[in-house]
Amino acid sequence: IVRHVVLKLIWLLGNTYPENEILLPGSEHEIRLIDDAFGKICNGVTDLSMQVRTLASKLLGGMKLVSPKFLNQTLDKKLMSNMRRKRTAHELAWENVTSGEWASGKKWADDAPRELLDAESISLMSSGACGAFVHGLEDEFLEVRSAAVESLCQLSISNPQFANMALDFLVDMFNDEIEDVRLKAIDSLRMISEHIILRDDQ
Repeated sequence: IVRHVVLKLIWLLGNTYPENEILLPGSEHEIRLIDDAFGKICNGVTDLSMQVRTLASKLLGGMKLVSPKFLNQTLDKKLMSNMRRKRTAHELAWENVTSGEWASGKKWADDAPRELLDAESISLMSSGACGAFVHGLEDEFLEVRSAAVESLCQLSISNPQFANMALDFLVDMFNDEIEDVRLKAIDSLRMISEHIILRDDQ
């Protein structure tokens, strides 16, 4: 319930004051409030709770003022700076469980930061945007997948470039095991048809 309310509050603040700039934590770099809010809601797509993931996926569709560089990252699981795949909360939790320890103490600075990142990559990492829609579309629960398809469609309607990036992902959803999700994907393509051209292999 708490995370539900927090996500809605973040969405409201981001959409009400989109152009306000805030400082990134631990940095001197500023970021638009809508972009920061978008990234925080993207983090909700990998939450352990299905209800939170569903809500986060739904809210993303109503954030049409987000910057293209953040929006485009939602369809890519790898960071732009170094092409490292972003791990989900499930994967991080499992890694901690299986490793059995945080820092072994056997190696010098084995728990030190792995690398230095530039300012832009930091903002992208902080945003949590990397692969958000990919995670949503691959979720085990139909509610999350359905919400992700809807939001992908809503953002594509007002953004031709993003619509073309989303095309392959929406076509892939034609193979979903649930009929309602398949129909939603088909209807989404109809709604963004003015921005896209289907290839023969699609």
